[in-house]
Amino acid sequence: MRRLLQLKEFGVAYEGGGDNSALALEAVDLEIRAGEKLALVGESGSGKTTLALALASLLPSHARRFGTMAWEASEPRPGGDIGFVFQDPGGSLNPVRPVGDTIAEVVRIHRHQDRRTAMRMTLTLLDQVRLPDPERIARAYPHQLSGGQRQRVALAAALAGDPKILVADEPTSALDTVVQAAVIELIQSLTTTAGMTLIFISHDIALVSEFADRIAVFRSGRLVEVGTPDEIIFAPGQAYTRHLIEAHRAVGF
Repeated sequence: MRRLLQLKEFGVAYEGGGDNSALALEAVDLEIRAGEKLALVGESGSGKTTLALALASLLPSHARRFGTMAWEASEPRPGGDIGFVFQDPGGSLNPVRPVGDTIAEVVRIHRHQDRRTAMRMTLTLLDQVRLPDPERIARAYPHQLSGGQRQRVALAAALAGDPKILVADEPTSALDTVVQAAVIELIQSLTTTAGMTLIFISHDIALVSEFADRIAVFRSGRLVEVGTPDEIIFAPGQAYTRHLIEAHRAVGF
């Protein structure tokens, strides 16, 4: 796989005014490869989401980046080259607009289509994420859909810009086990078919070990180690990684 992005001594600090700042990431050295499925794993507050937001140029205005983020080609366009699926699909969908309008807007902006073509492509996207009766779903408001349906709609919106990179931030944490498995299988299938790079964020090392090409383990804003699932699960090099694995084994992993 060719290199897509190189991070060297990369970090993010959130400025609090005056001399106050909170370091969210520091000294991250990581290569991201085109077409791979890379999982970012760690406990809450470990820096996983901050890194993903930095990659997608979605950091808030009070965040300061430092170190090197070197893309092999031009820096990707948020919403177009990079699609982002957030943890809470309800929070990323406009509650007062039909979901079809939300998706069609992304199509119009990033694929430069007229309204009629954008809505036709929206129905195709809803079908691709395996939602039954796309025309009915497109007319629905977020509160009229189940959690699993909202997450599929959010996935369709992320794909609407025809991205090269898909970031999925804990996309199944609010779903039951059966729906969770279906959404993960759908994300894998869509990214593999399209040749997209998948960056999947999770606290569940057992879950990501089933599909990731590589796992990057984070703790307290630092990259602890990175390797293939076999390397991470069966020969972890750091005590924190071993702790994560043992914690999952205690509940049946």
